[in-house]
Amino acid sequence: MGDDDLARGDALCAAAAKKLRSVGFFSAITGANRHEEAAELYERAATSFKLAKSWRRAADAYEALATCRATTKETHDAASAHVDCAQMLKKCGANEEAIGHYREASNAYARLGRLAQAAKHLKEIGETYESLGTAEGDERAVEAFSSAADLYDGEGDSGRTTGNNCKLKAATLLASKLDRFEEATEIFEDVGRASLNNNLLRFSVKGYFLQAGICRLCWNDAVGVLNACERYEESDPAFASSRERDLLVNCAKAFEAGDQDAFSSAVAEFDSMSRLDGWKTTMLLKAKKRIVAAVEAEEDDLT
Repeated sequence: MGDDDLARGDALCAAAAKKLRSVGFFSAITGANRHEEAAELYERAATSFKLAKSWRRAADAYEALATCRATTKETHDAASAHVDCAQMLKKCGANEEAIGHYREASNAYARLGRLAQAAKHLKEIGETYESLGTAEGDERAVEAFSSAADLYDGEGDSGRTTGNNCKLKAATLLASKLDRFEEATEIFEDVGRASLNNNLLRFSVKGYFLQAGICRLCWNDAVGVLNACERYEESDPAFASSRERDLLVNCAKAFEAGDQDAFSSAVAEFDSMSRLDGWKTTMLLKAKKRIVAAVEAEEDDLT
């Protein structure tokens, strides 16, 4: 079946290319018709290549389809073809090429006023950059997630939850990958405060404040962290009696005392009741290193 599908796809692409090369006496009419007919052939070719699991050829067919649709001013269909092309490119590991097609789709949907769809593909750009596993990729991912969040915010209540998710993705990368703790803190706190009056999001507020507080442990002094906890309690009275608040306060006091063991005990106690995820564990280790560095610096001063 695979070889037959490949052959069928190649034949359809050849027919589409031939269609585009043909010229009639009434070029103003036949030009549009040629591109429309070629687009249909490229779309069928892409399906055949997908059936054969030939992702690169499917991507090439979708790229040609996008060009045909753009030529006939079918912006929505062109954008859709760019998305299909990007998905095929990701399947064959060509992530950076895929990003270009997601961007074409996002820009096209933005021009059409389809902000949620434009934002969706910016989010996919962010996820694709993140998957590269490079510092530059993480930087670009933060930019894409932030841009997506801005567009989702423009959709009002309907886009707020997804927009918040994009902001949170940006914040987690800023803190864990780029060590831009202050920027991450601000985002987590903003999302937390914005969620207080939303019945669906309110239950997550203490988690956002915990993430903000953990970021603060990585750049702020102990007094700054304790002051932040007081502000979190003022914003959300339920935070005052939460395990999240106790963890931050105990870690801050351990930091102030330069006590690594107390810091580790506070983390272990919290983890025994509410399992820490990988991001929080990574960030708390970053914070603990500050205690180690401070103790070593003090010992050097004494020698």
